[in-house]
Amino acid sequence: YTSGSTGTPKGVLGTNSCLVNLADWQANEYSKHASRVGQMTNISFDVSIQEILFALTCRAPLAIPPEDTQIGTIQTSKWLSEKAVGNIFMPTSLMNLLSESIQDVDADDIAITDIFQGGEPLKLTKSVRDMLEIGKVERIHNHYGACETHNSTSFTAKVADLSDGPLVPAGRPIQNVQIYVLDGTLNPVPPGTIGEIYAAGAGTARGYLGRPVQTAERFIANPADTTGGRLYRTGDTGYFDRKGQLVVLGRADRQIKINGARVELGEIEAALQDHPSVRRIVVAMREGKNANKVLVAYYVPDEDAGIDQEVLRTFARKRLPTFMLPSQFVEIDAVPLSPNGKLLLEKLPVPDVTQQRKSGPISDEERKLAGVFCDILGVDHVGLDESFFQLGGHSLLAIKAINRIKQKMGRNITVRQFFMSPTVSALAGELKSAKPVSRPQLVKN
Repeated sequence: YTSGSTGTPKGVLGTNSCLVNLADWQANEYSKHASRVGQMTNISFDVSIQEILFALTCRAPLAIPPEDTQIGTIQTSKWLSEKAVGNIFMPTSLMNLLSESIQDVDADDIAITDIFQGGEPLKLTKSVRDMLEIGKVERIHNHYGACETHNSTSFTAKVADLSDGPLVPAGRPIQNVQIYVLDGTLNPVPPGTIGEIYAAGAGTARGYLGRPVQTAERFIANPADTTGGRLYRTGDTGYFDRKGQLVVLGRADRQIKINGARVELGEIEAALQDHPSVRRIVVAMREGKNANKVLVAYYVPDEDAGIDQEVLRTFARKRLPTFMLPSQFVEIDAVPLSPNGKLLLEKLPVPDVTQQRKSGPISDEERKLAGVFCDILGVDHVGLDESFFQLGGHSLLAIKAINRIKQKMGRNITVRQFFMSPTVSALAGELKSAKPVSRPQLVKN
């Protein structure tokens, strides 16, 4: 069954041939590196089958932790050390938890040499990098594949060769599997162009148990296969880089349209995740009081360094174009995860996007400007230093606000002035030098 992270869990009609192909590929690819495998994945998650097959076909012992073991605790890290586990499989979210707890274990006791990541786009957070530096990890294997195709691609890199970029490629297709990045008309997109990821070949399931409609939506005819083969529409977006490696950005339903522009939430997360004081960050779209769409960045700060919201906001401005800047930054204690370690977006707290963070207007001009902001944005309060765009405004609403300022205050504020000074206090300063609105003169005969 699927994890249910993107909807109601569905029974996947997988095939034995898929697992045979996976087992054969793993034996050929990893036998030379195989050591004791930690059975870290819940048996209800399909990755657990991959762990078991890895141990059997690569002739490695399989270490099974106690039932009450919780990933991310010091007990887990000590258990891994006591059992001399060398190979572990886990998604990024669980790897983040492990990387934080393993820092409390003596580096000499850590036996992990290979980490196999799957289930989510791999992001090298600060804590993961720290774990790689203090431990004996030699290689990271980034696997990609939905439950409906199991493992589809693989990328292996020595830790020393990993770049400083936040995203790690998912690699090339494994044996007997084909991967395509297609546009909306099922045509391949050029390298470097974002499209939707499709999979075909030995790993493709037959469909969903008792769900013909959902099966028809996701398992479609492969236009490149004259023998009647099928494509599985993964629902993920990504692209092929210059080396032909697949880079996975995340769910297609996380590609949103906001302020008239298409935005990949995964790209925003990747840009902000690189801040040294951010342990984990998740970006989601929310609605303001007047139904305007706003981007909210939820972040877990590093315990040692900590981070101020304004510092993170400034960091974002240097890394992202204006239309991709989050309107709010919300600090959280931990990212909500499912029992299988996948992100649960619906469990993120709903922020108060109308919250007044700083002092209110003082002068008459500031009060009038604040009134314009409130009317246009549908909020109750506006602080002196709160940006029009942080409160949910966009270019079309900015034009509306400029016209309202002309009507109510009789001053011409240019589009450039508004975008460069989008706060009440800054615009009040611009009003002092703004030209008055010219009134039509009545000519007497």
